[in-house]
Amino acid sequence: MNHLKESTSKMKDKNVGNITEDEAALYDRQIRLWGLDAQKRLRAARVLIAGVCGLGAEVAKNLVLSGVKSLVLLDHRSVTEADTHSNFLAPHDSVGKNIAEASKERTQILNPMVDVTADSSKIADKANEFFTDFDVVCVMRCRQEELIRINDICRQNKILFYAGDVFGMFGYMFADLQEHHYVEEVREKMQVEHNGKKQIVEETKLVKQTETFVPLSQALDVDWTSKKYVSQLRRMSPAYFIMQTGFVRGYVSRSNKTFRPRL
Repeated sequence: MNHLKESTSKMKDKNVGNITEDEAALYDRQIRLWGLDAQKRLRAARVLIAGVCGLGAEVAKNLVLSGVKSLVLLDHRSVTEADTHSNFLAPHDSVGKNIAEASKERTQILNPMVDVTADSSKIADKANEFFTDFDVVCVMRCRQEELIRINDICRQNKILFYAGDVFGMFGYMFADLQEHHYVEEVREKMQVEHNGKKQIVEETKLVKQTETFVPLSQALDVDWTSKKYVSQLRRMSPAYFIMQTGFVRGYVSRSNKTFRPRL
């Protein structure tokens, strides 16, 4: 969890204010786990969850419990009977209602200190400026062209971007954190001398690391037939290509029906 101790410069600038006594009591366990500074960054994070499906509900739950500043649930769809079995935030008596609005109450109950709002608009109708109000954007059940558009907006504005979906036993997740800085605990063996005898001891050091991410358009544009990727191709699961050609593009068979997400 030391990865949370460092983040992008934008999130660092939002490390403001002190944790209240109520927050310290509520988040005591995780503050002990990843530290007060990381909790302050979480406390300042504004998050968008676009696509309130089963995966979106799970992501929303985890983020709200962690103590982010605010969370927006965005989805234009109406609750179906199937949604009530996969989305634990949508009550069984909410069938026919907007799924974002129906999921808001249970999400808010998870953590009253987080500002939770619902938006019943279509994500495709949102102007580019809409996404700049967030520090983290998580998109589920979305067409490839829309995912690429939103990812490009996020890169231009240094916003962290995640995309994903689940289809039965299959699923995918994509992350674009651009230049992500974090701290990692590394154990090193050292030789020391004690009472005239040499001993090998382990020492834990904190090492700063940086990971560079690529945009979704570049990740999808890889030519797997080129010599550069032949060795990787042999080790890859065929499921990856099913996801790329079917699921990520917005077409997947569910119960012999063609599913086209229209978020």
